[in-house]
Amino acid sequence: MPKKEEEEAEDSVSITDDVKGADYYHGLIPRTDIEPLLKKEGDFLLRKTELTPGICFPNFSFIKYFK
Repeated sequence: MPKKEEEEAEDSVSITDDVKGADYYHGLIPRTDIEPLLKKEGDFLLRKTELTPGICFPNFSFIKYFK
């Protein structure tokens, strides 16, 4: 059964102006474009996605995605 409009609104996350202005926020950017940005241990970024929200961290030779 499809979600009602109210339920979809509860699932969404709003991005504050503080976050939008942060160096680590990259807006709507494809996953393929972020991997070159995560080069050093401890690098991270926050991005807007159309499908599933998440966060990713590089870990040695691979990048770990969290949803």
